[in-house]
Amino acid sequence: MKMKSSILEVNPWSIECDLRGDVEKIMYGFLKSKGYSDDELANKNDLLLLYYKDQMLSIPQIPRKVEFSKQFKYPDEYKMALEEFVKRVENGEDLKPFMSERVRSKHNNNDMLLNDWGIYHFHLTRRFRSDGMATRSEYQIFACCDNTTMYFIQVYRHDKKYLYSQEELIKIVDENWSHLLSKYQLKEITALTDKIDDAKRELIRDAHATTITEVNGKFYFPPGGGYASDGSSVTAVRKYQRFYNWLKLLEIDFRNNINDICEYMKIFTDLPINRNLKLVVKSIEPYGINLLELNNSLMFVCSIDGRIDIVIPYAKF
Repeated sequence: MKMKSSILEVNPWSIECDLRGDVEKIMYGFLKSKGYSDDELANKNDLLLLYYKDQMLSIPQIPRKVEFSKQFKYPDEYKMALEEFVKRVENGEDLKPFMSERVRSKHNNNDMLLNDWGIYHFHLTRRFRSDGMATRSEYQIFACCDNTTMYFIQVYRHDKKYLYSQEELIKIVDENWSHLLSKYQLKEITALTDKIDDAKRELIRDAHATTITEVNGKFYFPPGGGYASDGSSVTAVRKYQRFYNWLKLLEIDFRNNINDICEYMKIFTDLPINRNLKLVVKSIEPYGINLLELNNSLMFVCSIDGRIDIVIPYAKF
């Protein structure tokens, strides 16, 4: 995109940028480095969405304490496997090797259990392939987590019917850690027209239809944020949409406040300000982006909450 002043303006200016295109290039390189295939990255318009979906599936590697539900039980012969997995959680190690093959190798697939109830599942095993990934196990651990704790819900056999639609899972969460669900409770609802059992829930998820969950006489919006009509995490979709909408607003901010921005830039350089700005995204950060202005060798640190924040001479950054 190229924007420029009208011929009537006293101080002419122009802005050249393609913020979305820059973000897509950065996302392509990042996802490629994480092992995504060319086929998975073919649709460049969806790269940021793919990134946020990957974030949903990736548990941040930070040390966590472990809590077990009152109902938690496992086969005695898997005691060492469980102890080793717990130690990995407590040490903040990477847990993706224990996730299902679908999650860890076909990254653009959707984990409907996670998107609906916010519950992860892991292979309970001590066996690993040559690539470091856990082999398929006879049993799976079901757990949810926050930034301080992983909550171990239950262990089920891999061949259990309706394995990922077990209402017992969300009931156990409610009975042991109700604080994890409280903000999703819909107190104005007192009854559902139809009872949803495990079999029906699996069909509903396969159809990518979102439902309310009844648990112990309470009604909850999906704790995992829900899923869109294509099965994508609604949380990921919202982050993706918010980020791109913010980039559009950022471009508008530069255009509408060009005179103030140029005055502000004078604080950080002894050279005359070139009012023909060329903006390039240097990096994507948790707070927003770092944005280089090439013609004046300055960098804007732009927050998604505050838009244009500060300017730094980027040669010194």
